[in-house]
Amino acid sequence: MNHKLKCLLAVILISFTVGQASAQEAKGLTLQRAIDLGLKNNKNLRISNAKIEEATAMLKEATDRQLPDLTVSGSYLWLPVNPNINLKTGSSSSGSGSRPSVHQAVYGMASLSLPVYAGGR
Repeated sequence: MNHKLKCLLAVILISFTVGQASAQEAKGLTLQRAIDLGLKNNKNLRISNAKIEEATAMLKEATDRQLPDLTVSGSYLWLPVNPNINLKTGSSSSGSGSRPSVHQAVYGMASLSLPVYAGGR
């Protein structure tokens, strides 16, 4: 009986092994699929890929800092009514007593910065 049990186990093991071999042949694993599966399932590769992306972003940021930076801004204010403004200048060159019409104000600013030395970065 012991001999019959060993034969039965051997037959089951052989059929299981043949079944696995045929299943692997049917699926077909290409090199590109193996690489994709490795990248998807390996945490170390994903961490390395994230570090590469971070270094690429830092390089782009460093090259962007080498370029000049220009900022321009401005503002315009208009009042619909003419305010009563009495400017006391202290000079009495003209005695006409005319008041300036101040119901608009405009100003603008421009800023340009060019990095000369960035500390070897």
